[in-house]
Amino acid sequence: MEGKTDDLKFSKYYRLITPNEMDIDREEIFYREKYNDIINYLKIILTNDEESDIQSYNKFIRPKGAILIKVNPGTDIVDYLKLISKNYYLNFFELNHEEIVKAPDEFISNFI
Repeated sequence: MEGKTDDLKFSKYYRLITPNEMDIDREEIFYREKYNDIINYLKIILTNDEESDIQSYNKFIRPKGAILIKVNPGTDIVDYLKLISKNYYLNFFELNHEEIVKAPDEFISNFI
């Protein structure tokens, strides 16, 4: 039962967005060529695909794990990250900066 209480305490520090909840399309995002390398790198990091460029979207993608990326709010790369999450059916977590700032030690203690 203690695990459930800990999960509830920790959940105030983030918001989970499932792929079904994301309503974003590539055409809606302002294209920046400088993000291509970053996006392709993230695709490789997040998946077990060894290829430098993901060639087929109909492959079954097996995520390796999670990665934490610090991005300033309102930055358009966030939309690209959400699009990657949606396309590869990965959950997207947004950290609640306001709650973390209120009690940073409590937030960090969740990982120790």
